[in-house]
Amino acid sequence: MKIKQISVPLSGEQTGLEGSKPLGLYQRLGLIALGVVLYVVAFPKYGWFVTGWIALVPLFVASRGVSPGQSFRYYFVYTFLVNVAGFYWMAPITAPGFVISAMLMALYSGLAGVIVAVVRRELPRVPYWLVIALAWGATEYLKSQGFYAFPWLALGYSQARNLWAVQTASLFGVYGVSAAIIAVSALLTEVIHKLRLRQWKQALLPWGAVALGILLVVHIGGLLPLEEPSYSERPVVAGIIQGGIAQDIKWDYEFRSTGETYRAYERQVDKILEETTPDLIIWPESSASCVLSQTPAWQDRVKGIINRSGCRHLVGTQERLYTDDGDELHHNAALLMEPGGGVVESYYKMHLVPFAEVIPFGEDLPIIRDMIKRASNFDPGTRMPLFTVTPGRGAEEWPPVPIEVETDGEAEETEVEEVEKVEPLIVFRSPWMPEEHEPYYPPEVTASNLPVPPLPGEVELANFGLLICFESIYPEMGLEYTRRGADFLVVTTNDAWFRQSANPYQHAEISVLRAVESRVPLLRAANAGVSLWIDPWGRMHDETTLDSEAAIVVRVPEAAGPTAYMFWGDLLPQLELAVIILLTLYAAWLMLRRRFRRNREIKRLKN
Repeated sequence: MKIKQISVPLSGEQTGLEGSKPLGLYQRLGLIALGVVLYVVAFPKYGWFVTGWIALVPLFVASRGVSPGQSFRYYFVYTFLVNVAGFYWMAPITAPGFVISAMLMALYSGLAGVIVAVVRRELPRVPYWLVIALAWGATEYLKSQGFYAFPWLALGYSQARNLWAVQTASLFGVYGVSAAIIAVSALLTEVIHKLRLRQWKQALLPWGAVALGILLVVHIGGLLPLEEPSYSERPVVAGIIQGGIAQDIKWDYEFRSTGETYRAYERQVDKILEETTPDLIIWPESSASCVLSQTPAWQDRVKGIINRSGCRHLVGTQERLYTDDGDELHHNAALLMEPGGGVVESYYKMHLVPFAEVIPFGEDLPIIRDMIKRASNFDPGTRMPLFTVTPGRGAEEWPPVPIEVETDGEAEETEVEEVEKVEPLIVFRSPWMPEEHEPYYPPEVTASNLPVPPLPGEVELANFGLLICFESIYPEMGLEYTRRGADFLVVTTNDAWFRQSANPYQHAEISVLRAVESRVPLLRAANAGVSLWIDPWGRMHDETTLDSEAAIVVRVPEAAGPTAYMFWGDLLPQLELAVIILLTLYAAWLMLRRRFRRNREIKRLKN
């Protein structure tokens, strides 16, 4: 018996053939390449944020009307190339992390491509622009979830220098900024589609008009709330210090043993003390390049610098702790220390960088265990304390310093009350020192030669929350701090790993969104740059150059919140995710029902 083949014909719009010549393979690939370029140049080092608003258009045009398998490939290739070009700087540091991150983020986008194709095939009445906007926005949010979360190149971050557009983050967070960009790109895709069909009027109305409307609302709406920073009667005066220490010498044993690390930071502390009386001084991530609590000599040195300053310091270091069972825990840590005392509060980094700070399943697989030797393999922390700032009391006098004097031809050691800091004759030059480097050896202040009483601590000026390095890409962490009453945020980092690449600039601009989301100031201390502070409206102040020593003094402005985003958090991307899941499930049900009917019809014809 001859069996009749049953199929469901695709509409002209679904195939992309309705009145226009379909795109060829090379045309589609060319569009994808164009989209990759537009996406990457929207971020530093280029920073052409305008291209971010159209970066997805070539992909959406190229993948219109294709099968689910083809759509997956186009979306996957596009995102994989964006990742390779966008965070290329990761490859020399952690090649496994680079490859896995690039491929995993591309798989999320590939899933979006499949969803778009399936939903459009089964639900052709749902507008194409709406499906692609929901699918891309939902999967961008998914990239921020789970152990391998890496939302580094979320489109919203491309607008960090676009001061008007970035104000949307106070309403819906970084993913709200992304949603506006994605919607504009999706609507422009409809405009191009209508233009290809020579439907000029339909191209402009409504699709072009709606896209223009979103652009105007976002930018004019962002212009209105911009204000100048305001200050309390007694603002926190904070110092940010940048050591400018290259990564290839930071952990070198000979370099560390000379104490040059602490001289670099002491120089910057002295600059701050010459300018003001600080309440807080912020050191970068791992600035004390040791386990400070287990290194008495360097602990004494750091405490001396703190005693001399007369204020609390946030010091980046490492910590080793032991559980009741005798297990050792190794943490990437930051300690709030005060003059004349010890550690006031401590924080252990919670979100660790996969394959750089922690090796997944490292105890189970031999090949993974070998990677541990090249990684820090930290243990994550479990709590997010608020740090308290109290008034500083001003710089202490330099302690009496032993000097040699001549008496009857013999050298004797005595103490004098005041000794000018001078640069002595350099008699030591380590192999790590570049030729132009001039070591500076002033008398070294320590807790032993400058003991001071603790700060009174009766008055609390402000509270702040801390994000260490990689954690600044997680909106929920900054939100958790500000909801609990943080008056400002602090980011400490060591981007010297990535030298002169785009990473330090990309990473610094991510912090802009954390400030705007909750309308709080943010202070950023980086080992080799970029250090800066950001006001509650996202303006970047006192940016330092890379690989340089620097000191920044900040009169920390008042927070301008609370914001709508602090109330509902990431509700917008969560709604996008919920809607696209429902559409996908409904489309899948329709597809299965059609197949069931087809199989039943085939059986009937056989009989």
